[in-house]
Amino acid sequence: MTEHAIMMSSPYASLQEELVFNFSKRILGPHSLFCPDNFGHSKEPADLVWVADRCAILMYMQRSVASYEKKTRHNLKQLRKWLRKWRAGQPLCGRTAGASGTVTSFELHFTDIDHIVGLSVIGDGELGCEYHADLVRENFAHKLAACSTITERCLLELARMGAGPRDIVHWLSHLHGHRRRITEGQLIGAIRFKDSADLVLVRETIAATQGPVFALPSAIDQSSADKFLGNAQAYVAATFGSVRGHEVDTDDIGRLTVDLTLSDIYWFGILSALYASRTAAPGKHGPLVLGAKRRSGIYDLRFVLAANSKALRERFPDLAGAIGDTPGLTMLQSLDVGRDSPWGMLLFHPRTGPSYLRLQIEQLRSATLSAI
Repeated sequence: MTEHAIMMSSPYASLQEELVFNFSKRILGPHSLFCPDNFGHSKEPADLVWVADRCAILMYMQRSVASYEKKTRHNLKQLRKWLRKWRAGQPLCGRTAGASGTVTSFELHFTDIDHIVGLSVIGDGELGCEYHADLVRENFAHKLAACSTITERCLLELARMGAGPRDIVHWLSHLHGHRRRITEGQLIGAIRFKDSADLVLVRETIAATQGPVFALPSAIDQSSADKFLGNAQAYVAATFGSVRGHEVDTDDIGRLTVDLTLSDIYWFGILSALYASRTAAPGKHGPLVLGAKRRSGIYDLRFVLAANSKALRERFPDLAGAIGDTPGLTMLQSLDVGRDSPWGMLLFHPRTGPSYLRLQIEQLRSATLSAI
């Protein structure tokens, strides 16, 4: 597909640009989200690619007033052609530009990937959302593990929420469960309902252990998660800077951070705002260090916030014992430079084995292949 304008009033030049901008806020660690280079005579492997832990989500986009079938057929034909080319030896190439302007180039061969997820994205005209089980079965040898058609609005909804690859695969599993085409409105309604339910559940879970979250200002909600994501980008950079020269496997870090879901981001974001409101201000009495722990699938997530770095240093030996070293992620924050701009750092405790994203894709693949 050639790049196209989203709408005249949009600040983005294309749908791909808006998706990259929003999804990139969610990337914490060495993932690859990029628009791939053309090959041959200006042929596109895909419109957008997201790669993590040897799994690739290939997105194909088609906007026209044509029928649902015609738009979907166009995207899936492009997917099939690329899978054959990729398997035959054509590498998937592209580049990303970091916040500092550093450009990272990618050259991914078919052997570099274990599982492929195909995502057909359509806009305008007749719309619908559907799981393509037959295509997965036909292209199993080409590593296609899952494939669906969704609409631009559905994908943008996920991107603007800060969804990650696991959230995308969750909604493909949702479509697989329907075993029929559903409307755009049905899927967007389900996405929004789950998002609201996740946020309420996280708040209630925190309230059960930390006190009445709902008594706090209403600003401590999803906006807290958005703010946390913005700060987390700097925390990741600080963490990578602090571990240079040590034996840290960035692939392990990527496998762990790609497994974070929206619920996990909400948990970190809400606790960050909550604890900042409860720690002692300079010259005041009150708690200097607060912490909490959450189980998320196969990981333990920990969060610690201190009124200042001195209190954090003094309490850290005791905190380290309480935190433990089970697989997961620890977020440390300090309010030295102000409550609105907490300093932060991540401690990674990688697990041995595949990411939860990878397991989730494999479960969907197995369910697809075993269905009659």
